[in-house]
Amino acid sequence: MNRRVIVWIVCIWGFGCSVWGQEKFLNSLHRYPAFLNPSFHAFQESTKIGVASEFISEGKSGDFSQHKYAFGTTFFESYNFQLAFDFYNNKLSTAGYNYTNALATYAYKLRLDYNWTLYPAVSAGYGSYRFDFNNLVFQDQLDILSGRIRPITQDPIIASDNFGFFDVGFSAMLRNDENFVVGISVKHLNQPDLKSKDSGTAVNLDMLMNLQLGYEVDLNRYGQNRLPDYSFLYLFTSISRQGKEMRNSFFQEVTLSNVFVGISEHINMLEGANFTDFGLHAGMYINGIEFGVNYRVPFGATAQFYVPNSLELNLAFDLMAPR
Repeated sequence: MNRRVIVWIVCIWGFGCSVWGQEKFLNSLHRYPAFLNPSFHAFQESTKIGVASEFISEGKSGDFSQHKYAFGTTFFESYNFQLAFDFYNNKLSTAGYNYTNALATYAYKLRLDYNWTLYPAVSAGYGSYRFDFNNLVFQDQLDILSGRIRPITQDPIIASDNFGFFDVGFSAMLRNDENFVVGISVKHLNQPDLKSKDSGTAVNLDMLMNLQLGYEVDLNRYGQNRLPDYSFLYLFTSISRQGKEMRNSFFQEVTLSNVFVGISEHINMLEGANFTDFGLHAGMYINGIEFGVNYRVPFGATAQFYVPNSLELNLAFDLMAPR
């Protein structure tokens, strides 16, 4: 077998193990915190749908990934609870890796006093990892004379592998009616056992624990400066831990009427490497429709290997907003 093929296979399985230790996040996490903490679906107690998609350039690792996220949520005012559905997919398009997760969430509204509201939630769903080695090109498929790639290989390692699991999570979000929100969430609470039928490999998926903090500052509270009405500075922090890996994200965003712009910093602490990446984002909110763009840039050679430049587009509809 070609040495390059062996390296590919080792890299794929190595990446799979690293994925189980450190999951990928949305670049616009401050706009869609429900991706990590489903209790945030109940933040505005509304009916919303939304999508996010990443477009990414090839990194120094020789491969690239792309994620897609979609959600739908609605609030039942008469019964004080929110129902939500999340769908997430992440894949390495040239290496045959594909991760999919679908999750349903029930969040209950608990009014503590005139100023504070608590939203505890439980989530359940199904996830799967797929490794498709059939996407790889083997040595006996290369026709040097014609420069073509034959569609058939005789290599015995050609195969696919699947890991499916039932997923359970818990989350809570506490907010006041002024400017502060705090949330905590635990994904993969049941630490599902991922077993391969083909190879007999078994790996436990570590719990993903996350803490979120958000604070909003009214920049034109009394209407005495030149800023437009509804001008705010929003600060959001997310601290995640899964196994031995951690990721800390910091967002700073300024909203001027219906337009928002901001920056973000992300510190990743993996078992084998530490690196940082930055983000620039902007968007607008008009008549219940929110559109956002986030551009992520790695910082340093190590970050460029793990995190290539990427563009994420977000679109959400608030179906209860006035038109």
